[in-house]
Amino acid sequence: MTESQATPLADGAAAAGPTDAIETEASLGSSDHGRAANGALRALSRAARSFLIYDTNNEAIRNFLAEFREAALAAVAMGSMELEVRPFELVLSGEVVYLERDRDRSLAFRMYRDGVRRLTIENGVEWPELLRLLEILSIRYTGVRQHEDDIVTLLWKAGFKNIDVTAVEGFVPDEEEEAGVDPAHASPRARRNVHGANLEVPRDWDLPCPPHDYTEGLAFRAIADVKLQALRAEMSSHQLPDYAIRLVTEMVALVREPTDPTSLSEISHLFEEVRDFLLAEGQLGRLLDLARELQALHEVDAERAQIELARFADARALRRILHSASRASDAAPQELIELLELVPGDHLRDLIEVLGVERSRAARRITRQLIARYVATRMEFLHELVETAAPELAADIIRSLSDAAPEMARRLLSQLVPRPEPEIQSEVFHILKGVEPGEIEPRHLTVMLVAPSYKVRRRVIALLVAAEDSEAFEPLVSHLDSPSCGALEDGEPAAIGIALAKIDPMRAADLLADWVRPRNWFDRVKGVASPKHRQWAGVAGLGDIEGKHAEDCIRWLSKRAGAELADHCEKTLYRRRQEGRNRRERVLVTGEVKMIRGVLWHPGQLTLTERTLRFVPTGTFDRLAGAAEVSVPLRQIESAELIKDGKILLVKAYRSFRFTGGEPIAQAHSQIGQMMARRGSA
Repeated sequence: MTESQATPLADGAAAAGPTDAIETEASLGSSDHGRAANGALRALSRAARSFLIYDTNNEAIRNFLAEFREAALAAVAMGSMELEVRPFELVLSGEVVYLERDRDRSLAFRMYRDGVRRLTIENGVEWPELLRLLEILSIRYTGVRQHEDDIVTLLWKAGFKNIDVTAVEGFVPDEEEEAGVDPAHASPRARRNVHGANLEVPRDWDLPCPPHDYTEGLAFRAIADVKLQALRAEMSSHQLPDYAIRLVTEMVALVREPTDPTSLSEISHLFEEVRDFLLAEGQLGRLLDLARELQALHEVDAERAQIELARFADARALRRILHSASRASDAAPQELIELLELVPGDHLRDLIEVLGVERSRAARRITRQLIARYVATRMEFLHELVETAAPELAADIIRSLSDAAPEMARRLLSQLVPRPEPEIQSEVFHILKGVEPGEIEPRHLTVMLVAPSYKVRRRVIALLVAAEDSEAFEPLVSHLDSPSCGALEDGEPAAIGIALAKIDPMRAADLLADWVRPRNWFDRVKGVASPKHRQWAGVAGLGDIEGKHAEDCIRWLSKRAGAELADHCEKTLYRRRQEGRNRRERVLVTGEVKMIRGVLWHPGQLTLTERTLRFVPTGTFDRLAGAAEVSVPLRQIESAELIKDGKILLVKAYRSFRFTGGEPIAQAHSQIGQMMARRGSA
């Protein structure tokens, strides 16, 4: 039936006036089901083509949709439509139910060319699925090809429940290369391809192969296993990267050939597809090979070649590479390092962009390793970025700095320490963890005690202890009383007390004892006590002070403290016993003497052991007057000499002490001198 014999549109469609613009295909079908299927397919074709002519809000579009819905549901109500797709026909159970030989208008031709060979619409199909089918077919009518998938892909992606597709590989040329183009009216590019490369597309390229008359009958012939294995190997997915590289290599050779019309812009999409394929497959080595191949294009078009190469290591490509590489290794692959060296671009900015969006810890770790390679040459840029970037990103940059250039990272400490973000404080701690004692001056360390993180402050305290610089004593005492000092449960007050005892034991012995047990007897009677944080620090510090006096102070507080502080005292006493600080010492000298303090003379008991010189006042008035017990470790004594004709023993330690009392002071002087001599020889 010819186009002039086509049936008119439905009344609703005619009312909208589309009959002049949308012609109908032939009415076909000998059976009731065939005629119903023909009506549904013609309505489908008209509705799909209508989007070329009418705006989507036009009344005609709604009429065509209504016609298609009514016809399609009526057809499937009679049974499923299993349509065989031929170049210009749709066949239902051997009955031709659709025929249109005009390629531009034929629904069958467009499906056949895209590879569709069978389309089955089950009788349980509903309108939403039919509408989605119409949308897919209308895409091919509108001619949007470069930016859309073919019909087969779109049908598969749609995930139909009651519509099924059987397909083979299809092929669609560019718009300018449609079969049968008249060279006289072709575009300059088409004429160049036809004449310059001597290429011509046959008009029947997309039709079934014509039948052949064979002179001999067909017969089975076994194929050798070796040939079968070779064929199977060609189809293996493992060979695809090699085939892709080979294809690009051959196309690059064509572009470089002066007599060939192929230009770089014409095959740039191939580079993108192969690059994305290799990225998706994690074929980093083959990606590097591809980049090396493209280097040869600099002699053809240097600017375009630079653009194409830069895409091999831009932020998008790097994220895919890093995401894939992090699954196999904790270190940056050598191929990736070589790719970054080969490909132009600001890789540092791209890597930082990846850090900003990548959530995988392994990928972020490898990205930091790569950023570390650019630290030396981009230090100023990284410094600025640390100040302005989000905390998590800034922390990653700091980690890269500290790993690649620890000395440079330490220069940032002064600006990083006050920042409150936990991520930044964690990196400050990481930097300080790599600092050896003495690498940072104590005066710079004490400034860092204001850090918001107690872990950072604890590390600073540990470095101050390791430095053994007595100048840190007062800053630590001030920090203990400042609001920035951590709570008791964080252990910071205890750490400060121990640090004071280690940095300057002589000063700490008196100061910590006063915090734990008030020196003045009247204050002790009235219950005047130091603040709890000082008591806590004092107990911890006295745990490292040798001598019985330190232990007596801790026991005194333990009997009067609350449950928490008393428990702290008991644990410290236990630690002293474990470390042997309270073991009974052999007494070398003991006797009644007087300690001279200004114009006052305080009677008491002087005891010299192998480790300690101790004086305990015996008079009640003397204790009321402020005479305190003295406990001086022998290793802290700098000198001991008899003055005033041997009547007074002058002992110099962290401060000077004077005693008088006859024989005991002479014996003490002799014993101290011998022990200092042994210590000097050792």
